Amino acid sequence: MTGRVLITVALVRLFLSLAPTQAAEPPSQGAGWGELAKRVDPIVATIMHEHRIVGMTVAVTKGGRLVLVKGYGYAKANATSGGLEFVPMGPMIRTRIGSVSKATITGPAGYQLLRSKGIDPKSKRVYGPGGIFGTRFDNDIRIGVNRFSPIVALAISPRDRVYAWYVDGTYSVGSSRDLDRYEGRRPFKLPAGRRITDIRAIAIAGSSSLVYTWYNDGTVSVGRSWDLGAVRAPDPEQTVTLPRGKTMFNVVGVAIAKSNDRVHVWYDDGTTSIGTSRNFARYVGPGLFRIPAGRGFSPYQIRGIGMASDDDVYTWFANGKVAVGTRINLGKQRSPYSYSLPPLNIRGSANDRWVWWRSVTVQHLLDHRSGFYGSGDVAGAVKMFGVPESNLTYEHVHRHFLRTRPLRWRPGAAWAYSNHGFGLWTLIIEKVSGESYRDYVTKRYLAPLGMATSVRPMSARPDRYDADPYNIVDGRPVRLAHKESSLGLAAGGWTASARSLLWITTRLAKQYSPEELDAMGWGRESRGKLEHSGLIDGGTAYVAIFPKGYRSRTGVDLSETHVALAANTRVSTAALEQVATLIALAIPASGIPSSYDLWEARFPRPSGPKRKPLP
Repeated sequence: MTGRVLITVALVRLFLSLAPTQAAEPPSQGAGWGELAKRVDPIVATIMHEHRIVGMTVAVTKGGRLVLVKGYGYAKANATSGGLEFVPMGPMIRTRIGSVSKATITGPAGYQLLRSKGIDPKSKRVYGPGGIFGTRFDNDIRIGVNRFSPIVALAISPRDRVYAWYVDGTYSVGSSRDLDRYEGRRPFKLPAGRRITDIRAIAIAGSSSLVYTWYNDGTVSVGRSWDLGAVRAPDPEQTVTLPRGKTMFNVVGVAIAKSNDRVHVWYDDGTTSIGTSRNFARYVGPGLFRIPAGRGFSPYQIRGIGMASDDDVYTWFANGKVAVGTRINLGKQRSPYSYSLPPLNIRGSANDRWVWWRSVTVQHLLDHRSGFYGSGDVAGAVKMFGVPESNLTYEHVHRHFLRTRPLRWRPGAAWAYSNHGFGLWTLIIEKVSGESYRDYVTKRYLAPLGMATSVRPMSARPDRYDADPYNIVDGRPVRLAHKESSLGLAAGGWTASARSLLWITTRLAKQYSPEELDAMGWGRESRGKLEHSGLIDGGTAYVAIFPKGYRSRTGVDLSETHVALAANTRVSTAALEQVATLIALAIPASGIPSSYDLWEARFPRPSGPKRKPLP
């Protein structure tokens, strides 16, 4: 069968889902030690077949020597009105690498910058006097602290008692004016695995007086005021359905009507909906609501909302005022009046959220131990600051983050992956270097490595070295539009080939110890392997560094082996990790001579798209 027919058959199978009974090896370009390539090719063929990967580059180094570099499948494989358009995946073609950007680009570049300035990431604080930003974000932090502390949530019972839960793990019972009028503070219990900072809202039902608690991850528990999960623990498999375009971080208040137990929800974009505990808009979709006029009254400063026995809506604000109204006009019934809290003695204590923010170090950001969680909210920042997205800066995104997200724990106390923690390097590098993140990384980090053109930000104007991006939809690859990396560049907006990634890792490994690399944003397993994966629309990547002396669980010597895979299709990162391990295990048995090295190998430049008529 000719090569032309093979290509046509492969493309027909790709787009018409006429999957073969077994994985046929995809077309490949590149080079590698023969015995190793013989072992690797069927491994790659299997993963590409099982996960419908359109194209992928693979690179392997041993002792710093490049021993395999290949492209498999297609950089472009599209069914068009003019026929089948394809470009084979060459070994130098870039794909979207997602969060692998953190470990190979942003973390090392930032680490090197601070080191060149004599700054210790472990001791250098991000905020406050002497910090990277000084007092630049103090007002934004203050808004967030006042909103989420010392009150965590408020609710009203069928007997019109106001329940308030606090950051120190206590609750009180009182009136709208006096939060501990009837009962002073008592401790409350959280469901297993939940923190106080995970709470997004609390409400009390009318018919049962049960307490419903919603968490930032979209789960809900049912219990009593003193034990929030006494009746039903939060179930990760049963999360809340929100109106289109909204997340739990947009929720500023939830209350349950005592007349019919319907759940009313208010969002920070000024809208409100009516639904159930697990479907926030089941009955009425989002519509606008009004708040009292004046300083300190905005959706972003709501501490809690409750509905009384007559279904009047009470809203407590961070400015110390409470308003009474309806669900669509929060101040309709009465002018706002003051409310008092019980003495809490939070200032300077372990629960002082202001102290938490001032404790964030640069290293906490690299280690994902800052207390940040999740990503920045571009749409939310556009709404908050009233600027078009084209004019939005990462400073806007960060200010929005500070005002709308509490720290999940005191910095350093635990670990949680945070895209925003790495996105903040956009501003840190700019502040320390005096250059934009993009310019600094390109000129001061990538250019000295010879990678300024081989590794590039995502672009809406691709060149011949850019693969098309694909997602799998209903079992078939669907091409996505090329787009700019925009504000997400530092956290995951770069493109590269597997070869380029290993060019970087081999040089990092020569310059830094595994412990230092770990401190730059790599993940490190208990046995010492350094790794990072990346998942983004239109791309998946995985890189593993097996340091000197590393042996597999079965005793295979994988010392100084690096493996990188970069696909132009969004698939499971676990699948790529498994393939990387299999490839690494194949190296010792391949008999690669110590003189074999492909770093100087030259490969043909990719040509323009070729078209074949549809059969």
